[in-house]
Amino acid sequence: MTLPILPIGRHMTDDEKRGFRMACACFATWGRQLQHSPSVVPVAGDDLTPTMRRAGELMQIGAQALDRTLGRHG
Repeated sequence: MTLPILPIGRHMTDDEKRGFRMACACFATWGRQLQHSPSVVPVAGDDLTPTMRRAGELMQIGAQALDRTLGRHG
Protein backbone atom coordinates (compact mmCIF):
# COMPACT_ATOMS: atom_id res chain seq x y z
CA MET A 1 0.00 0.00 0.00
CA THR A 2 1.35 3.41 -0.96
CA LEU A 3 0.48 6.26 1.36
CA PRO A 4 -0.67 9.49 -0.24
CA ILE A 5 1.70 12.42 0.04
CA LEU A 6 1.12 16.12 -0.37
CA PRO A 7 1.55 17.33 -3.93
CA ILE A 8 4.90 18.96 -4.61
CA GLY A 9 5.20 21.64 -7.25
CA ARG A 10 1.46 22.19 -7.64
CA HIS A 11 -1.50 23.40 -5.63
CA MET A 12 -3.91 20.87 -4.17
CA THR A 13 -7.22 20.39 -5.92
CA ASP A 14 -10.34 21.51 -4.09
CA ASP A 15 -11.08 17.89 -3.14
CA GLU A 16 -7.54 17.42 -1.81
CA LYS A 17 -7.80 20.63 0.23
CA ARG A 18 -11.13 19.52 1.65
CA GLY A 19 -9.73 16.12 2.65
CA PHE A 20 -6.60 17.69 4.13
CA ARG A 21 -8.66 20.16 6.15
CA MET A 22 -10.90 17.35 7.39
CA ALA A 23 -7.82 15.43 8.54
CA CYS A 24 -6.55 18.55 10.34
CA ALA A 25 -9.94 18.93 12.03
CA CYS A 26 -9.79 15.28 13.16
CA PHE A 27 -6.37 15.81 14.74
CA ALA A 28 -7.51 19.05 16.40
CA THR A 29 -10.56 17.24 17.80
CA TRP A 30 -8.42 14.40 19.10
CA GLY A 31 -6.05 16.90 20.70
CA ARG A 32 -8.96 18.71 22.33
CA GLN A 33 -10.25 15.40 23.70
CA LEU A 34 -6.84 14.61 25.17
CA GLN A 35 -6.50 18.08 26.64
CA HIS A 36 -9.89 18.06 28.35
CA SER A 37 -10.13 14.42 29.36
CA PRO A 38 -10.68 14.03 33.11
CA SER A 39 -8.35 11.05 33.22
CA VAL A 40 -6.44 10.24 30.07
CA VAL A 41 -4.37 7.42 31.57
CA PRO A 42 -6.02 6.45 34.86
CA VAL A 43 -3.63 3.56 35.57
CA ALA A 44 -0.47 5.72 35.41
CA GLY A 45 -1.61 8.20 38.04
CA ASP A 46 -1.72 11.96 38.06
CA ASP A 47 1.81 12.67 36.87
CA LEU A 48 1.12 11.64 33.25
CA THR A 49 -2.17 13.48 32.83
CA PRO A 50 -0.61 16.99 32.59
CA THR A 51 1.83 15.66 29.98
CA MET A 52 -1.02 14.20 27.95
CA ARG A 53 -2.98 17.44 28.25
CA ARG A 54 0.03 19.35 26.95
CA ALA A 55 0.35 16.85 24.11
CA GLY A 56 -3.31 17.46 23.29
CA GLU A 57 -2.72 21.19 23.23
CA LEU A 58 0.26 20.77 20.92
CA MET A 59 -1.78 18.52 18.60
CA GLN A 60 -4.42 21.23 18.32
CA ILE A 61 -1.83 23.92 17.63
CA GLY A 62 -0.12 21.80 14.97
CA ALA A 63 -3.39 20.89 13.27
CA GLN A 64 -4.53 24.51 13.21
CA ALA A 65 -1.18 25.66 11.80
CA LEU A 66 -1.31 23.04 9.03
CA ASP A 67 -4.89 23.99 8.22
CA ARG A 68 -4.06 27.70 8.03
CA THR A 69 -0.99 27.25 5.86
CA LEU A 70 -1.43 24.21 3.63
CA GLY A 71 -5.14 23.50 3.97
CA ARG A 72 -6.38 26.88 2.85
CA HIS A 73 -3.66 27.80 0.39
CA GLY A 74 -2.14 24.45 -0.68
